[in-house]
Amino acid sequence: MSEIEKVTIRQLEESGLGLEHFYKYATGTDIELSEEQRELLETSAVNATYFIREKIFESVMEGAEKVRCMRDVLPSFKMGGAGKDYRFVLHENRNGTLKEIPPTSEYPIPINESYREILFQNKKYGEICQIEDELISDSMFDVIEMRMRDLGERAENTVNTRALDILVGCANNTNISYSPNEPFWSIADSIKWIKMCGYTPDTLVMTPEFEGKLYTDPHWRYDYSGEVGNFRKISIGKKILGLTPWVCSVDSSNGSFGGAGAGAVKAVVMQADKAGAFSFKDDIGLDKFNDPKNDITHVKVRIRFDAECFFGPSIALIST
Repeated sequence: MSEIEKVTIRQLEESGLGLEHFYKYATGTDIELSEEQRELLETSAVNATYFIREKIFESVMEGAEKVRCMRDVLPSFKMGGAGKDYRFVLHENRNGTLKEIPPTSEYPIPINESYREILFQNKKYGEICQIEDELISDSMFDVIEMRMRDLGERAENTVNTRALDILVGCANNTNISYSPNEPFWSIADSIKWIKMCGYTPDTLVMTPEFEGKLYTDPHWRYDYSGEVGNFRKISIGKKILGLTPWVCSVDSSNGSFGGAGAGAVKAVVMQADKAGAFSFKDDIGLDKFNDPKNDITHVKVRIRFDAECFFGPSIALIST
C-alpha cells in the first residue's frame, strides 16, 4: 500500500466510513451518507473494492496479533525466488577459543570445520471462510469482522504450532521435571543443562498453566529479607532468571506441548537464535472472490512457510 493510499484510508475512517459503507457503495446498495462522506467516497484515491479488501485484511491481522508469539521468539528468513524450498547452511563448530598468534606468524586455519544443510520446505496452509449473503443483507458487518479476526488467530496459531512441533521434537535436554508448586526450580535446572551443553539460554516459552503456577511460586511472589516481603509486582513482564518470558496458549500438533498426562511439556527453555528458525515464502495474506453459484462470498486466508530446528542441545523441555 502506497503512502497516498494509507493517508486516504485514514481520512475515510476518520470521517466515520467503515466496511459496511464501502460494501454498500461498491454494490450500489442504498446507504445514508453525509455530504462530506459521499464526497470523500466519490473523489477518493482508493476505490471501494480496494478498501473492502484492506478492511477485511486488517481484521485478519488483528486476530493474528492477539496470539502472535513464536515468530517473535525464533529468527526468520524471507525467501524469494520461484522455488518453494529454502536451503540454509549451518556452521556447527561454534565452541572453542581462538589460537594464539606468535609475532610475525600467520593466522592459523581452523581444522575440522563442519557444516550442515537445513532444508526449509515451505508448505501452504489456508482456509476459506464462507460469509453468508444474509450477514451482508442484514448489515451484520461486525459479525463478519469478528469471523475474520478468528481466521487470523488460526493462521498465526499455525505458525506457533509448527514452531512448537520442531522444538519439542529435536530438544536434547528432555529430563527436566515439572515442579508445579515451585516451577522456578524447573527453570533453573533447564538453564543449568543448556549451559552445560555450551549454549546460553535466553528465552522461556510457557503454557498458560506454567505461567499461572509461576506467579504463585513463593520465589516469585515475595522478596525475602528475613521475613515475608511484598508481592513482586515490579517483576511481572521482565526477565525471569535472565530469560525473556513468552506465553503460548496453543498446543503442539500432537498435544505434547500444552497437553495433559505423563510427558506433557509445560515450558521450553532455549537459546532462541540457536534453537531454530522460520522461513516465510508468503506471510499471512488473503484473496477475496465471489461465488455466484451459491450466492456466498468466500474469503481465502493463506500462509506459506516452514520452521526447522538447528541445535537440539540448545533446547530444554520442562515436562510432567
